[in-house]
Order: sequence, then structure tokens, then C-alpha cells
Amino acid sequence: MVKRIALVLSLCGLIIGAPLGAQAPAKSSEVLTNQVVIQMVLAKLPKEVLLAKIQSSKNEFDLTTAGLVSLHANKVPAEIMKVMLATGTKKSSGEVLTNESVIQMVTAKLPKDVMLAKIQSSKTNFDITSAGLMSLNSNKVPKDVLKVMLAGG
Repeated sequence: MVKRIALVLSLCGLIIGAPLGAQAPAKSSEVLTNQVVIQMVLAKLPKEVLLAKIQSSKNEFDLTTAGLVSLHANKVPAEIMKVMLATGTKKSSGEVLTNESVIQMVTAKLPKDVMLAKIQSSKTNFDITSAGLMSLNSNKVPKDVLKVMLAGG
């Protein structure tokens, strides 16, 4: 009799609960990289889905100046790059931004808000002498970027 009750309760749990074969979503051990993000952008995943994936996953993003230039060249939207900068592991922490790094970002036409986020999240060693500022200006570095550089990044 006790076995019968246990069997009935088990069957009720199956009927009321999830369908047979259903499983709880498994935690992904996937580590996101720049290339994975580029592939998801090229696959036209909705931006909201991509942002949620970035915010909820482990990552090893290359957030160096060259890495950001590559992301931009591969049509990764500025909003996604900013979230990557905010959530990314500090793989690029060894990089020290210089005037040349900023000029490289300007030449690659990185969005200004991405450049500002990069400067604010990086170690810097800018030449902010008058000669350095004139060089930055002649290379068309936006005044908002110059102000952040002068403020110490």
C-alpha cells in the first residue's frame, strides 16, 4: 500500500511538473571572446540578446586598442563594445594608452563614446605637453577626448 501511494505521488509529480525529458537549462562553461561576439553580430542576433549573453558569461575579450579597432571593423555596435569594456576581464590591463593609441582609435573611426570608455578604463601615459596636444589636434582627436586625456584619463 505504501509503495502504491509513493508510485501515485511520483506519477502526479511527473504530470504536474515538467514534461518528461525536460531539463533545467545547463550553466554554460563557454568563454566569450571577440571572435564569438563578432560571429553573433554577423548572425544578426538581437542586440538585447547579445548584451544579456555578454553580461552573463565568462569572457576573455581582447580590449586593447587593436582589439577594439578589430571589433569596430567587424561592425560590432558601440553599445556592445562599451558593455564589453565594462564587463570584460582585464586581459588588456597590461596596455598603457598613449597619444598614439588614441590617434589609432580616431583613425579607425571608433565612436567617441567607446574611445572615452576605453580611456577611462585604462592605464594611461599621455603626452599632454603643448606639442603633444597640437599633435593630437592635428590628428583630429575630438575635444571631448582631449579633455578626458587632460583630466588624467
